[in-house]
Amino acid sequence: IEVRSLSIAEVDSIVKAHPGKGDAVIAPDTDISVDLVIAACYEPDTGDKVFTRDDREWLVTKNAAPINRLSTVVMEVSEMVDKAQDKLGKD
Repeated sequence: IEVRSLSIAEVDSIVKAHPGKGDAVIAPDTDISVDLVIAACYEPDTGDKVFTRDDREWLVTKNAAPINRLSTVVMEVSEMVDKAQDKLGKD
């Protein structure tokens, strides 16, 4: 699986789809992790997305460990982790 960085618009859309998360740190083991994986995971040979929105309900029933690992990588390559940590340090 190829994990691509999300655009600002994609991050904003995903965060807005999960009310109550706002500027909070996005933690693994939450439903937002699935949306991050859907948005950022691609097939390296074809460039096609690995998952679509239609796969969401199926993905939330699967083992959380691989989803959490992938979502952590998505957050790292999209620089979401550093920004969240910076916000925590300012409080």
